[in-house]
Parts: sequence; structure tokens; C-alpha cells
Amino acid sequence: MGNYVSKSDITNWPSGTSDSEKDAIIGKYETYLEKITGTHFYEKSFDLYLNGNNKNRLFLGLEADIISITEVYICGTEIPSSWYSWDADSVYLDLCGSGATVGIAWGELYYKIGLSTEGLFPRGLNNIHVVGTYGQTNLFQIAKQVVKSLVEAHNEGGITKGSLFESEKIGDYSYKYGGTAYGKIYTGNREIDTMIDSLIRDKPVILTP
Repeated sequence: MGNYVSKSDITNWPSGTSDSEKDAIIGKYETYLEKITGTHFYEKSFDLYLNGNNKNRLFLGLEADIISITEVYICGTEIPSSWYSWDADSVYLDLCGSGATVGIAWGELYYKIGLSTEGLFPRGLNNIHVVGTYGQTNLFQIAKQVVKSLVEAHNEGGITKGSLFESEKIGDYSYKYGGTAYGKIYTGNREIDTMIDSLIRDKPVILTP
């Protein structure tokens, strides 16, 4: 079972193809798609330690959009979920209408935050711990179709190393693509290339200063 397709999604496995061979082929083209697009199209967990920035907003520097934030820790202490919210790129202080309250148990955390002159996330080295999920799930069906088409084209002998890349540098996965009137060549198959092109977006990775 891959992240986008299962073995049963593929309709043209050659007779005698083993389950391990099927998994390897699916994995190859799922990896290829994610390297081309620079992101993934399903919900994936993250667990990050970040430097505090003395601000009320912390950018996580992820290549895909934040889907959920489940835990935020400051200096090892988990803060209530009512203290914060998030958008596609960051987690930020959000107490308005939340009814957030703090008891005696939060005294030490309040003291640490009080050392900050500006915001919720006191400056420090890896002192902020954020847990959640991220991905481009709205594009999952297109990504699934791309992987399915790639695997089936591979099974028919229609995808070769030569058609995947005009040039390739294995060490750091640096690729150079050819071009046509309809756009870049990723596979040499116009239908598949058009779908891949629709998945590529220029999402800037914003890092917290």
C-alpha cells in the first residue's frame, strides 16, 4: 500500500509480478512525484523543535500547508490549545474569545513568557516544540491519478529513464527538464506531464527570524 495508490488500483500488472516488486514500483513513482513537486499530497505528521523568536507568531518552514496543530510546548511545558491558532504556514497567539484561563500550575510558564518583551514564543534555542500534521490534501486525487498513470505506463514499457529526465544528478536529485509547446517534459507523456505541472506550485518556505 503506497501513500497514493494500492497494488489493486493498478490494472495492468504483468503476470508473475510479485507483491514486493509491485510495492517497489509504486514507491519509485510516488517518490518521483514528490521530488518533482517538492511536496506531498496527503496528511503527514510532523514533530518540530524550533527557535523561539520573541514574537506572537512562529513560522514552521514546512514545504506543505499546515492541516492541524495538536501540541505546542514552550520550554518543555505544553500550553493550552485555547491560547493559539494556526494558518497554512504558522502558529500564532490567539486568545480572543477563547476563554483561556491560567491557574497556579501555569505560574512558571507565565514567568518564562514574561521574560519576553514582545510575544508568546520567548527567544531561545529549540525551546519551542510543535506537533501536528501537514500536506496538500486538496490535490490528492490528481496526485493519485499521476502515480497510477506512471505505474501503468511503466508496466507497458512507456516510461524509461531516458524519458523521465533530460539530465539527472543522482547525488542531490538535481534534474533538468526539456520543454515543448505544452510545457515541461517530466515523463514524455503529455497527459501525465500536464497533470504533474498542475500539482507544482511555488510555495515560499517562510522561516522565522
